[in-house]
Amino acid sequence: MTSRRSFACLIGLGLLGAPFAYGLWPHIQPKLKNGQVAIRTAIVLPARIELVKVGVHGAESMPEASEKLSATLYRLVSAELAARGVQLLPNPADPAPPDAVKYAIADLQAKYDNVGVQLRKNLDAIEKGKYSLGDRVATFEPARKADVIVFIRARGKNLSKAIWATGPLFATVSGAFQADIGLVDSHSGEVLAFLRTVLFKNPTAKTEDRFQPLIREAFREVPFPTPAAKN
Repeated sequence: MTSRRSFACLIGLGLLGAPFAYGLWPHIQPKLKNGQVAIRTAIVLPARIELVKVGVHGAESMPEASEKLSATLYRLVSAELAARGVQLLPNPADPAPPDAVKYAIADLQAKYDNVGVQLRKNLDAIEKGKYSLGDRVATFEPARKADVIVFIRARGKNLSKAIWATGPLFATVSGAFQADIGLVDSHSGEVLAFLRTVLFKNPTAKTEDRFQPLIREAFREVPFPTPAAKN
């Protein structure tokens, strides 16, 4: 099933009252799926979040909530990787890094976002090994001992009670919060896996309880040293 059809089914399920959270679309590159490359060590870069609050008078940014959500998603993704037997390298942005590392992180994040523009248009191409950030990622010193670099992106809306009062169907569709996780080979720059979770609820409330099972489900098909835990 293509990603577009999967999303159509997802919206349909949401409108029919199915559970309002999903961990889906695990696109895995053949080298990872077939064991040509393995993930034993990883470095997780700080999550980038775009969260806005939408009310009857329009939308406004939520910088504090976005920062808090960024830290939570970073922690949850890191915890799931550790639970799957992956050794984690320190957060390169914590504590405040020297300027050279700070600029290197920003450059790497920008490279991923540039590739992400095309990647999200054709997620199925990941399974054909068509996306790469280029082998210059190997010059990122904090990831020298890592097998993969993990990128976290999320965007969505926090709807006011007034918007929810306009009708649950409209609010369900317009209020979707989407979090994506990309695994990139730290030596070749190839995108090895792309995972997605979708939440049709307020992402700032009960965040850990809502996202932890979603992230676990999204990672379920990715080959790691330790098999996924069964719910």
